[in-house]
Amino acid sequence: MIAEFNPIIEIKNKIIEEVIKTNYFSIIVDCTPDISHQDQISFIIRSVDILKTQINVTKYFLGFFKVDDTSRKYIFEVILDEVKCIGLDIDNLRGQESDNGSNMKGKHQGVQKRLLDINPRLIYTPCGCHSLKFGTL
Repeated sequence: MIAEFNPIIEIKNKIIEEVIKTNYFSIIVDCTPDISHQDQISFIIRSVDILKTQINVTKYFLGFFKVDDTSRKYIFEVILDEVKCIGLDIDNLRGQESDNGSNMKGKHQGVQKRLLDINPRLIYTPCGCHSLKFGTL
């Protein structure tokens, strides 16, 4: 049986290869309902390529993930599962950006705290603080 070519999987695999090469990465996660009122998480990875002569910051949109629960614990598990599933090392996660929802930020109980518990080098930034100028420093 010949495997079918799936361009979406191929593109995602190339993105993951690029992020693994740069070693360190950050995630941008937002939880919001779609038009049918189904909650979903948008998942973006940002990496900094310092291996070349010019420093490049790149953001990669990896997709939307349906969520059945918007609790802190569930969203944390979705993030952790996706990072592991795509083959990235959670110890190389250096940043987490998300909306200012209490389930996401929360220094004591939110997703931010849960990620800090497993990786204390992580820096949390609310989405409103990051620049929309992609690829420039």
